[in-house]
Amino acid sequence: MKIKEFIVMPHTADTMGLIHKPGVGPNNRYGFKNVGNNRANEEENEIDLKLPTGKKMVLQAEDDKHTRGLVITSNEDGSYNSYYWYDNPREAYAYRSKN
Repeated sequence: MKIKEFIVMPHTADTMGLIHKPGVGPNNRYGFKNVGNNRANEEENEIDLKLPTGKKMVLQAEDDKHTRGLVITSNEDGSYNSYYWYDNPREAYAYRSKN
């Protein structure tokens, strides 16, 4: 059996991120919260930084408690060299999994 209609129950509207639009017809009574601020799809294709080929780039995390980050190099063959650093970006940090 095909579903012909989708019914929004008023008590579930808030948990689905919907708001009730008073005075609007039966087919479009609900709208999404923050629809003007919904940039999820726009941010998907944004580029924050272009990596130059052959140059080591030091990235630092925005962290008030620890000084840490990544060093990454884009290679001519399309591969990357990278390592995690802590306190000193010139030294690779030996990361160990807790498993």
